[in-house]
Amino acid sequence: IGLPRMILETRNRLGPAGAELLASLRVPALETLDLAGNELGATGAMLLAASPIVRRLKSLDVSDNQLGDAG
Repeated sequence: IGLPRMILETRNRLGPAGAELLASLRVPALETLDLAGNELGATGAMLLAASPIVRRLKSLDVSDNQLGDAG
């Protein structure tokens, strides 16, 4: 998919399950991912951090997701 930017900020309530789905996507052109305010939690943050999708990003916003110390 030739998608350079994905903005899913605020009130989408993706949660850890949504983070897991995003982590599994094959989006080689993605450079910007905005997930601010989506209730990802520490589990969702860890799933994203382990994903190859995050390694290619130039910008990642996971602010306001109650990540805690583990996230």
